[in-house]
Amino acid sequence: MTKFFYFLVISAFMLNSCSKAVNAITSSLPSSGNSLTVNGDIFKSQAMTIVVLKTIDTTFSSTNTTVLTVIGLASDTLNVNIVITFPGKTTLSNAVFTSTTASAPVDIALTITPISSPTAARTYASSSGSLSVTAFGAIGTNITGTFTGSFTPASGASTGITVSSGAFSVKRTD
Repeated sequence: MTKFFYFLVISAFMLNSCSKAVNAITSSLPSSGNSLTVNGDIFKSQAMTIVVLKTIDTTFSSTNTTVLTVIGLASDTLNVNIVITFPGKTTLSNAVFTSTTASAPVDIALTITPISSPTAARTYASSSGSLSVTAFGAIGTNITGTFTGSFTPASGASTGITVSSGAFSVKRTD
């Protein structure tokens, strides 16, 4: 019984230390203009400012498509992964998309995972909405924009969500 008690005390200390370490790390990283507000499923109009851990941009010449990925943390409790796909290497103004948009391949996928439960990831696929790419400059500058939309559950989620006030900023490397 004593060993079990010590195990509980040490586990509680380690969890508290890890939480403080995550808080210290995320407070020193920039949010860089990546944020969104999520409503639906388990989220109640939850505003998320994303502390960016990594961003990736890739352009596929064969399909003339750009794919942006933002990987980060929101409120020290959630991992957030946003993947935005749009045509070309240029700015867009209010590109409307639906799940059946064929002429303009605009798509947004969103995965939200509690840090405390990595196997409880919730993934959502865009079904309708609007995307604006407000800046797409030279390599080394940021690709920035905004998005809103409705998202259907893809895996791990029970119901769809809506996203408002979505904003992204990814340094262009490609």
